[in-house]
Amino acid sequence: MAAVEQSFFFLNLFVLSRKY
Repeated sequence: MAAVEQSFFFLNLFVLSRKY
């Protein structure tokens, strides 16, 4: 499902933004 990949992508961005 594309929605799952999209949500995972946004989650990854959120983790990266928290890391920096």
